[in-house]
Amino acid sequence: MKFSVWGDLMENEIWPKRARNGVVFLVGGWLGVYGFMFAFSHYYGQEFSKSIILQTTLLGVGLSYFVIQRKNWARTISIFGNIVPMLLALAYLLYVHVFHIIELNWVISALSFLVMACFGLSIYYLAHPDTKRYFKLFSGQTDDSSDEPKATR
Repeated sequence: MKFSVWGDLMENEIWPKRARNGVVFLVGGWLGVYGFMFAFSHYYGQEFSKSIILQTTLLGVGLSYFVIQRKNWARTISIFGNIVPMLLALAYLLYVHVFHIIELNWVISALSFLVMACFGLSIYYLAHPDTKRYFKLFSGQTDDSSDEPKATR
């Protein structure tokens, strides 16, 4: 038995393009979160607690892993869960660029834009009906959203 997560993801005949893009942007968004945390700690001198780092790592790696394994529940959780890091990145940008509460750092601002863009695109691609259908098909669920009327007795 061969264990290959990224090999299966990058093969075009296995993954539809929208589903693959959603996963790639999901992983990119979480990498952006880790980069943001590192840059924020380094520049502002505010260390994140070990529990916050561990929780963020477990959430990002775990959720990405289960989405790559084509679990429909992980796809749904990531669609709604991606909103939180997007809002945190937006809050940083508002603090710096609008309210001028903390000192400006262009690297952290760029990472904030990266996080918002990656998670936004991930939400778009993972919420697309083709991706939803693929995840349901792969997990063996039936698609109840068909346009055909249900037969009742």
